[in-house]
Amino acid sequence: DRFRETQFVHFRGTELRYFPSMIAADDGSIWIDSYGSALMHIRDGVTTPVGLPVHSGPFAKRRNGDVCFVDQISYELQCYGRGQPTHIKLHGAIWHMPPMSMIEDTDGSLLISFQGGGLWRYHDGQWDRMTSPGLSKNSPWTMLSDSQGRIWLGYGNNDIVVRQNGSFRTLHVDQ
Repeated sequence: DRFRETQFVHFRGTELRYFPSMIAADDGSIWIDSYGSALMHIRDGVTTPVGLPVHSGPFAKRRNGDVCFVDQISYELQCYGRGQPTHIKLHGAIWHMPPMSMIEDTDGSLLISFQGGGLWRYHDGQWDRMTSPGLSKNSPWTMLSDSQGRIWLGYGNNDIVVRQNGSFRTLHVDQ
């Protein structure tokens, strides 16, 4: 049970600013990323800052247990977990674009939306901007991968795009 009652330990003076991203790790610990603060790892009620203050955004937890985020100072996709941390340079076209949402796709690639930059895919050392019939050129605000292998993309104009069996389809939400 991940939500067992534990003693809360303050974040050692670290201020959570803007809208912090949080994700649960496989071991029951929690990772918190807040703009301008060090990444924080909370395990058994103890908060441990990890690394330098970063300017990042959303998290993604990979099936192998790694936790990934985009650092906007180093222009890197960074992943931490059971093995050595990985630092992957972003494509130059998205260096100055804030990340909005990130998930792991069914093939192990990472899908990351960037404000004003659309949806990007990182797989096997390659960055590609995603284009496909039915896929909006806008940047999804949120993304979800469900248990059936579908990818759901939510946009600021109230559209939802679903990818099923390799095809994208827009579902218009009534306002």
